Amino acid sequence: MAARGRGGVLNLGSIAGFTAGPNMALYYASKAFVRFFSEALHQELRRTGVTVTCVAPGPVSTEFLEKSGAGRAQLFKILPKLDSDYVAERAWWGFKSGRRLVVPGISAKLVALAAALLPSAATLPLIGRLQRRSSDPCPCGSGKTFKECCRIRHRGIAAEDS
Repeated sequence: MAARGRGGVLNLGSIAGFTAGPNMALYYASKAFVRFFSEALHQELRRTGVTVTCVAPGPVSTEFLEKSGAGRAQLFKILPKLDSDYVAERAWWGFKSGRRLVVPGISAKLVALAAALLPSAATLPLIGRLQRRSSDPCPCGSGKTFKECCRIRHRGIAAEDS
């Protein structure tokens, strides 16, 4: 693409790539890699006619959340889910405009801003609690699920199950 002087790459990141994510550490880390890799390539290729854009949405209304089980985490119950057509439209617009990074939706922009401004000592425990599902193993080491063991001690932390 660089030799031809045109082309591009549109990578799918996530708002998760703006911070560390206890209880989904590998997912958050992989999305951080996608974001930083894309941004570095964007800079390297900026004068070649090749566009590299990373789109980093928050939760998107797709089957992924339910099929992966992630939709049961409290975090995904609080954050509004974006329409997939809207995310695709914003991603394509950003790519065609030569943008380095596209963060669709106001809630995702606010999360990115908070991640940049708040110390990780404040965000890590919060994200860990919001990512926890009541069916996850309890962090106290009892071997019971969070819901069976520590839900009362950690009132308000567990996601409510029906």
